[in-house]
Amino acid sequence: MMTTLNSRFVLGTILWGILSSFPTEGIAAPVTFSFTGVVSHVDAKLFPTVTAGQTLSGSYTFESGTALSRPGNRYNGAITAFSANLGPYNAVLGAGTNFIAVANNRSFDRYALSAPLNPAPGAPGRAFRFHLELVDPSSGTFSNRALPMTPPSLSSFATTRWRLVFENEHGTARIRGVLTSLTAVPLPAAVLLFGAGLAALAGLGAGSWRRRQNGLT
Repeated sequence: MMTTLNSRFVLGTILWGILSSFPTEGIAAPVTFSFTGVVSHVDAKLFPTVTAGQTLSGSYTFESGTALSRPGNRYNGAITAFSANLGPYNAVLGAGTNFIAVANNRSFDRYALSAPLNPAPGAPGRAFRFHLELVDPSSGTFSNRALPMTPPSLSSFATTRWRLVFENEHGTARIRGVLTSLTAVPLPAAVLLFGAGLAALAGLGAGSWRRRQNGLT
């Protein structure tokens, strides 16, 4: 009996520690999508540092409980982390306005993202914003304007474009491309440990109940 109680106490302590690290406001939690893309156009100012055909990769994390803002159907400030890698450029989320926008209209559906970036070391200018846009002209992808918790399927969209915008003393320059994948990043190990802990506690409780029942017969 004492061994069972000690085990339950230890597991309970571990679960409390994990739960205390999670958001406590409602059921809001961070969600992370990763993406890849291919460069289709490079402004002359950035050539030949970046060329058509090069691969883009990155990820972004957003807060699932972000409220919808109007006008624009935007979830302003939803993005909490961003990273992108393209050849020599490694960009991360910078200060400024960011948003995810979701449109579900009679004529089209749209999913868009806009994130400010920190300067990219070695770039011929400053990478200052990343844009992503998915457009379905048939309006059959979304059923509402809710912020998707799973990545929209790229095959549902006729347009899957992205662009990386640079600026320097001579103006702006852009790299454009097509998105090739958008996938969910698995839950952190802490979440999986939490689930395993719940299962273990349930097992201990069931075993204790069976022993009590056996003692009564």
